[in-house]
Amino acid sequence: MTPTLSGIERATIAAIRFLGARLPPLAAWVRGKAQGYAAQALEAYLGGNRDRAESGYRRALAWDPHNADLYAALGQVYYEMGRTGDAEALFHKALDYDYQNLRALQGLGLLLQDRGGLDQAMYFYLRYLEIQPRDANVCLNLGVIFHNMGNYEKALEYYARAEKEAPEDPIAPKNQALALIALGRFEDAETVLERARKVSPADGEIDGLMGQVLEAHGDNEGAAIYYGAAIQKGPGDTQAHLNLARVADRLGRPQEAVSHAEAALELFRKAGDTAGTALAYWELGWAYYRLGDWDRSLQASTESMKLNPDQATVRFNRALALLQLGRSAEAREEYLYGIDRVTQASELKSDAINDLSDALKRNPNLAGGEEMLAMLKEKYAAWSRDIAQSAKQSVNRSNPPTA
Repeated sequence: MTPTLSGIERATIAAIRFLGARLPPLAAWVRGKAQGYAAQALEAYLGGNRDRAESGYRRALAWDPHNADLYAALGQVYYEMGRTGDAEALFHKALDYDYQNLRALQGLGLLLQDRGGLDQAMYFYLRYLEIQPRDANVCLNLGVIFHNMGNYEKALEYYARAEKEAPEDPIAPKNQALALIALGRFEDAETVLERARKVSPADGEIDGLMGQVLEAHGDNEGAAIYYGAAIQKGPGDTQAHLNLARVADRLGRPQEAVSHAEAALELFRKAGDTAGTALAYWELGWAYYRLGDWDRSLQASTESMKLNPDQATVRFNRALALLQLGRSAEAREEYLYGIDRVTQASELKSDAINDLSDALKRNPNLAGGEEMLAMLKEKYAAWSRDIAQSAKQSVNRSNPPTA
């Protein structure tokens, strides 16, 4: 990219550079001019004035147009200004002059990672680490790339490298814990999180992750304690509120579940997070159902359904509330709608059949309940037969009969 200067300025600078190539003292003066503008640009950049930094680096490049570091520095300015196309061009230009330019390699990695080009970003990060293998930030970013690609073992390798180089930074162990949770290695995740807590005891996110580990273990009491600690340290932690609402319900504390579901709902709505709001309404609807407040349960589930109409479980929750309110025809419609959107037989069993069976145990005279339960069981049985038949056909294809 050629710096934008007036025609007279460009011609003058070009003439001086031409003479400088033949006159060493003049060449030194030219380099000094470029360094002077680069110093001004750096000062502006460090002071947060990116417009002045841009101007300074462009003038420096006019005096020294083959300087890879200047192209990389201006590319960084453009990246932070959101001008990613210009930044990418400048990073590549820097690598044309110096294929090992670290700032350009890292800049392209960040830019491409932001854009979702994980394979390309990985290429530039790996090139960077060949030269600078102990850079914690690049190791961390490479770990994130492997994590997002589902390669958790490889992600753990780079997270561990990042933590080794920056042991005071809790991000790497937190990411390690997420990868370990994904791999089902819960005890290892606990060990890593305990290490992170020692480094950053005020970080509520660590407590939230510990809660997830304990919840996955089935320790809802322990999970509730850690989710509560996460909320104490960060009252605006929407996920911790939502998680605590869920485990409070499992522990038979529906009023607590309502309180935290409402807190999560308010936070998600303020943030404009539609998906989160739908989840909070879902949890709130179920918490109200467990309290026996059928009207509020129906209202909350309806709001969740409006935001995400394809949630089968919310449809089943809504059907339960409608049955309790004596509106069996509407409940049947909700069950039918939900059945069409179930993706797994186990979901139909746990979220529809089991919950309706429990409701009938509590109230055997629930109007329309037995009819709905029979319909759900019939659908589940048919689905199970289809799965078994498909599995049998698959085995037969894999083992054809011999003559």
